[in-house]
Parts: sequence; C-alpha cells; structure tokens
Amino acid sequence: MSSQAIYYERKWEYNEDWSYEANLHSWTDACNFERKQYGERILTESEATMKFAEIYGSKFEHEQD
Repeated sequence: MSSQAIYYERKWEYNEDWSYEANLHSWTDACNFERKQYGERILTESEATMKFAEIYGSKFEHEQD
C-alpha cells in the first residue's frame, strides 16, 4: 500500500492580533519557504522588509491605526 502526502495551499494573511514585526517575520518565513520550493533565491532581510511594506503598509502606517 502506498502512502500519499496530502498537500493544500494556504494563503498567508496579516494577523491583526500580532505585532507588525511578528507579521513581518511570519510572512518572510512563508515567502522564503515558497521560494525555496520553486528553486528561487530567498529574499534578504532588507528585501523582505521592503516588499512586506509595499504589500501591507509600513510599520508607521500600522501604528497610526
């Protein structure tokens, strides 16, 4: 009997209950995990920070809420 891996894709979502830094770290891990799966170069810390801010807004913007 062969075993089969069950795989499903989850979309990362910003968690309002977490700090901006926690969301940034979680997103960076998820992003780089996916990039590794496709043999792509992982993002540097500064690249990840810039891309995260581009998509989800800056830390300053989140502190204003």
